[in-house]
Amino acid sequence: MTALNDWELAAREFFLDLQAGLDTLSIAPENDEEKEEVFEIKRGIIKALINRVTIDNRRELRVEIKLNVLEMLEQAAKGDFT
Repeated sequence: MTALNDWELAAREFFLDLQAGLDTLSIAPENDEEKEEVFEIKRGIIKALINRVTIDNRRELRVEIKLNVLEMLEQAAKGDFT
């Protein structure tokens, strides 16, 4: 069975893995090297999930999320969740 045939399960697993990774990142780093590593991981997550952020003249923030479901499912099928 391919990920495309069971897309709901693959999507659920993808987001559960993402949540587990985010939970790990919320632990306070112990040194500057860990701080830099956590920052880069978080930066990568943001770049993967956010397409654009805009602030209008009333200072209202609008975040455009990108979600390529096909790419996500292909990665899940390969076991690659990065």
